[in-house]
Amino acid sequence: MNKNLLDQYKQKIYGDLYKLFQQELKKISIEFKLDYQELEDLYLSDFKNFLK
Repeated sequence: MNKNLLDQYKQKIYGDLYKLFQQELKKISIEFKLDYQELEDLYLSDFKNFLK
């Protein structure tokens, strides 16, 4: 399989995972009355940097 195609699939999968994490963090922030931005910074900052 073409390496470029594999990289595209990898980015799509990671993008989809990031969206799912965002949705779950929003639910957690609402349920526990926490600041969403702080949660995102805490749990997803490394993941976000990896996707860029």
